[in-house]
Amino acid sequence: MKQLLSYLFIFACCLGYCQDYKLGNVTKEELAQKFFESDTSAVAAYLFKSASVYFPLGSGNSDFEVDTRIKEKIKIYKKEGYSYATIQIPFYTDGAYRERVTLESAYTYNLENGKIERSKIKDEGVFVTQNNQYWSVKTFVFPNVKEGSILEIEIQILSPRIMTLQDFVFQEQVPVKAAKLTTVIPDFYNYRVSTRGNYTPKVLNSSKSRSERQGNWLFSEIVNSYELLNVPALPDEPYVANPNNYRSAISCELASIRQGNGTITNFAADWASVAQSIYKADFSEQITAKNFYETELDEIVKNQPSEMDKLLATIKFLKSKVAWNSFYGIFTNEGIKAAYKAKTGNFAELNLLLINMLQHLGIKADPVLISTRSHGIPLFPSRDAFNGVICLARINNVRYLIDATDDLPIPNLLPARDLNWVGRYISKEGYTEEIDLMPTTTSVQAITLMAELSPNGTLKGNMRKQLTDQFAKSYFGASPDNASDAYLESLEKELSGATVDNYKRVPPSDDTYSFVESFSFETDNICDQIAGKLHLKPLLFYTTSENPFKQDIRESPVDFNYPKQFKFTYIIKIPEGFQVESMPAPVFVALEDKSLSYKLNFNTEGSNLRITSVTDFNQPILPAEAYPAIKAIFAKMVEAEKQRIVLAKKS
Repeated sequence: MKQLLSYLFIFACCLGYCQDYKLGNVTKEELAQKFFESDTSAVAAYLFKSASVYFPLGSGNSDFEVDTRIKEKIKIYKKEGYSYATIQIPFYTDGAYRERVTLESAYTYNLENGKIERSKIKDEGVFVTQNNQYWSVKTFVFPNVKEGSILEIEIQILSPRIMTLQDFVFQEQVPVKAAKLTTVIPDFYNYRVSTRGNYTPKVLNSSKSRSERQGNWLFSEIVNSYELLNVPALPDEPYVANPNNYRSAISCELASIRQGNGTITNFAADWASVAQSIYKADFSEQITAKNFYETELDEIVKNQPSEMDKLLATIKFLKSKVAWNSFYGIFTNEGIKAAYKAKTGNFAELNLLLINMLQHLGIKADPVLISTRSHGIPLFPSRDAFNGVICLARINNVRYLIDATDDLPIPNLLPARDLNWVGRYISKEGYTEEIDLMPTTTSVQAITLMAELSPNGTLKGNMRKQLTDQFAKSYFGASPDNASDAYLESLEKELSGATVDNYKRVPPSDDTYSFVESFSFETDNICDQIAGKLHLKPLLFYTTSENPFKQDIRESPVDFNYPKQFKFTYIIKIPEGFQVESMPAPVFVALEDKSLSYKLNFNTEGSNLRITSVTDFNQPILPAEAYPAIKAIFAKMVEAEKQRIVLAKKS
């Protein structure tokens, strides 16, 4: 009997991991449910989501295409979950690789007066938006959505793009009760499967026979099922570069094809072969293209005394000739010659054009493949792992990374979007290696304040703010004369409503990667008067009032993007007749390796009060294991900055 029960238990477990999820079985109990059992705060939940992938023959019975059937059943618990009633499917729309998205069914279910009512999605609830010449989005908007509604949808996506299957996501921003991916793939296609995230799906394998072309073509299909139950919501954590890096999901990329004669065609199996295949496919032709800009560029650089001067002049020349069209990509669209002529180009075209120009001038320059922060961290060898290419130049054995799509490209000061761990360098000889994209210099925000506090609590004085490197980048091209009214209004808001006057600025230039602004200010709402005493927060306008880290446990690294320092130096003249009654104790906290540190100090110098604070983010990406200590440092920062300096009248 015990053995029978054991078999039944195993069978039940297998059923739990092997069930087919069907639409249309909505119950009154599901509709009446007020909250999700394991996460009562959830605004919505996926009761199930599934995708089935097949490979039918396309038109003309020649090439296979990918048929993906998506089914989702979503429960809405709160109004904040209404966004889940809008589903968007991106699809490729250019040329022979055009994809087709078809709605099979979509209904909203509600419980009305004890009866289940079903509302079909309306024609006006389905529409297509074209993002660019390559990509569009098909949107489905459910009708009659309320708290308690259940939404069901089935969508078919037909795609001739067999190299990479659509990622299947097990983990969403809300809980997922069940998620399953099934792939049925001809055995002559060998896909490399990669999972990511903290939850690994259960995998089941089988095979079956298939025939095509009136039975004249027989082959086997490999059936794989990947399933996860009770997946918690992806934590909403601050300082995460891209949540998709840590979301539980599965990716499939074509690794090889077995031809009819038995020979194997291998695709990129490692990072080196990926990089080399990309170089041969497009880079080689573009980097060696000639006879279209040379005369103009030679005239521009002929009087430049050094290679660095030529490099900077070339960047300026390129930016004056070709603008980025905001399209990412590792391959050119029309090629660098066409981009130069049209005065606009995609990510690859601008950077390969820069490499071409530098090589023409005799400066060593090669491409570096990158994945921007929004694209995610490359996890396994794949062309799709990258979405851009930048330039690596060498002068006197010093490496300079440059992104020609930046508003004002600066050697070794990549835009923040590019700072995503490592890139992949490729030379024309086929040599390839990882390149660290993270900056080694620290971006600084330094604020110096000299002011006088009056007996009635009015603070009046001057402030100087200096921003370097990444902090200064957004000010490149700013007017050196005056700021706009809108900017001055935002500055006054930053200073808690202070009045700003005598504003001056020095924007960044090719020689100085810093932004400096100075001004006078006056405010009467930064100091509290209580029982004849003056109470000041230590950092005045720049008080950290809330700890951004709320969770007890963190699953992903803490990403501060780049090394940075925030430095404050205040000298405040104490009102005549007043003295310091009390000051908070100095504070210094840091991680053991000093990768993150915070310091706040106070002292008096005659009739002046001096306040200094320095926060250093020496290592931009910190492991999740360091989270408790990071959270504690920010808690100490909030606690220290909410303390008050108290000035009292002399007795």
